[in-house]
Amino acid sequence: MSQTKNSACPSGGGRPEWTLYQLAPRLATLESKTIGLIDNRKRHSDVFLDHLQTLMRDK
Repeated sequence: MSQTKNSACPSGGGRPEWTLYQLAPRLATLESKTIGLIDNRKRHSDVFLDHLQTLMRDK
């Protein structure tokens, strides 16, 4: 299945330019893969990411 995502990049006056990006195919498994979790510094994001890390490690 082919999926695309729209992304707007306003560059000053006028209408923004739109670009379609092809989504990456899903992996069959995360085994032997490295996943980066980024803290966006929102309230309690550290708690959420710690919990997510534990869930993913235990799976």
